[in-house]
Amino acid sequence: MRDATRVQSAGRPFIGPDPRARWGTGFMIDSAARPMAGPGGFGHDGMGGQLAFADPARRLSFAYHTAQPSNDPQDGRAEALCTALRAAL
Repeated sequence: MRDATRVQSAGRPFIGPDPRARWGTGFMIDSAARPMAGPGGFGHDGMGGQLAFADPARRLSFAYHTAQPSNDPQDGRAEALCTALRAAL
């Protein structure tokens, strides 16, 4: 768990456009690029707009899987749900 949530790398990925991403061992970590539920979250987004993450401190998990994947790299559907989730916490 410690390795999954501790920053192992940050910045522009080898493949992909977002220089704000932060990575633990095997997982994305909350960042400006993907704030998830807030500090302490870790998970991964996926092609087409999917997103899943956990936040152990809040005892929370979240998953969004769409039946209609998007080709738009700026697809905001998952982030809109995360924004609503953060507002509800």
